[in-house]
Amino acid sequence: MYTYGGTVFRSTQFEYDTVGRLTQTEDFDATGAKIGASEYIYSEDRCERIDRGEAGIVTGRVPEEYDGKHLIRISSFDNRNTPRRIKTLKYSDNRLVKSESRYYGANGDLYELSITDYDSKGRVSSSYGLKADGSPLGDGKYRYEYDERGRRAKVWTYNEFDGSDTPSGVSIYEYTDDEHGNWIEQRERRLWRNDSYESKRIVTRKLTY
Repeated sequence: MYTYGGTVFRSTQFEYDTVGRLTQTEDFDATGAKIGASEYIYSEDRCERIDRGEAGIVTGRVPEEYDGKHLIRISSFDNRNTPRRIKTLKYSDNRLVKSESRYYGANGDLYELSITDYDSKGRVSSSYGLKADGSPLGDGKYRYEYDERGRRAKVWTYNEFDGSDTPSGVSIYEYTDDEHGNWIEQRERRLWRNDSYESKRIVTRKLTY
């Protein structure tokens, strides 16, 4: 990794086993001093990453569990083995249909859930959050639409407190492509049901071939 001035401020070294699996990473600062490392341990249907600080003390771990083909659970624990996040993924007919992420506080108590549904192509179709007691989180509920190229076209916003299927707002996305068919400008218009005001945002990017 480099600074904006072009000098190295961090680097990572990777190690692999004989079948090509990542087994260890080591992180170094700009002077070459080791500042951290991660070890990857594999077993049947499981891979666990163990993170260590510069002194070699465990700072956390991230186990991943598989059903033989699909990732079904990914968790993260701190240095006291307290859960910080547990994400479960559900599949139907060999495709991802839902994921649920549970977030925990420093004392290990659940404080928030995030639920995401996916369409037949594995794209996010809806998302919303809940408090630990199952009540709405208050960040809104969202449904997503895509254009023929799989790019985000519309995001509908719903008020999860009133239980209405009538959207309270929508964001509409339009694109300008370059000669290679990749977008170089994304235009977003955001409209609200009870407000005549329309906000706009433009994102541009430069691609080098």
